[in-house]
Amino acid sequence: MRRNAVLVPLVTLGLIPWLGLTAQVRVLTLDSARAAARNAHPSIQAAVHRARALRADAAGVGRLTNPTLMVDREAAGTGAAATSQFIAQVEQPLDIWGRRSARSDAAAFLADAADVRAAAVTARIEEEVTVAFASAVSAGWREVAARGALSAFDRAVGIINERLGAGDASGLDARRLQLGRTRALAVLVGAQHDRHVSLATLAGLMLENPTALADIHLRMDTLPEFIPRISLDSIGLTARFAAGEVLALELESRAAAQAAVATGKAQIPVPSLRLGAKWERGNDLPARRGLVAGMSLPIPAWNGGGAAVNAARANADATIGELDAARRSLESELYGVLE
Repeated sequence: MRRNAVLVPLVTLGLIPWLGLTAQVRVLTLDSARAAARNAHPSIQAAVHRARALRADAAGVGRLTNPTLMVDREAAGTGAAATSQFIAQVEQPLDIWGRRSARSDAAAFLADAADVRAAAVTARIEEEVTVAFASAVSAGWREVAARGALSAFDRAVGIINERLGAGDASGLDARRLQLGRTRALAVLVGAQHDRHVSLATLAGLMLENPTALADIHLRMDTLPEFIPRISLDSIGLTARFAAGEVLALELESRAAAQAAVATGKAQIPVPSLRLGAKWERGNDLPARRGLVAGMSLPIPAWNGGGAAVNAARANADATIGELDAARRSLESELYGVLE
């Protein structure tokens, strides 16, 4: 009875280090790895910040042009005939030709294209994370299986060596078992190498030190289970409308078209409306005040012969050509894969 009372505390103390070690094991899931890559990968951050910048530019382009405050003071005459005037006016350009809306649409299309590219970059990095994560898990499973096989071969080699020493086994059987052990050891080393490479790739995508993932347990419980159902027509449709780069080029071509429209409308003079007040006084006259209204119209004397319009249209045609080339290239690649 006293012996049991002594053994129980010893057994408990012996389990404490193991329990502490088990509690300290860190687990990394696929969702956590993807989230870490989204928050840290420089390509994703650059694409996201660029999309935010273009979205802010689009919001700024859509605003009205700021008005202009003009203040004038005039003085004429001397002595009793002296008079003075004070005029304050506000001038507001009138966008009656739709130039502002065209520029706003172009900026919005560019912002949408940047969002699409950011989503495409994020999807690509997440795919790389998934491949590296799955490769590391698979290599870990192969490593465990190889260790089990190597342990079994070690036991078999030990037994065959004992039997060989007793003259109860042939040397050929011993060499076969030794060859099997060598193969199991090669599989174990290959699995360890693959796991280290996959963990290093995963750490690079997460911007972590590769040694930080050495003792982490990877848990593969977040992969979606589905069977893709695709056909040649659906692949072609996806290539035309769903691919990130093609969709981004589509939006950029629309932006270039709207920019060409805005450039053409910019050649049309935009009138500005002026509205204000006037105060006038003289030495021999009572002070007077009233309203002042007017309109100004720029003279398009130096429009460059439409060079800006031609450049904008050429840029729009270039983006259309790039879009068509990207569509054909993607369709060709997908058709080649299916064949």
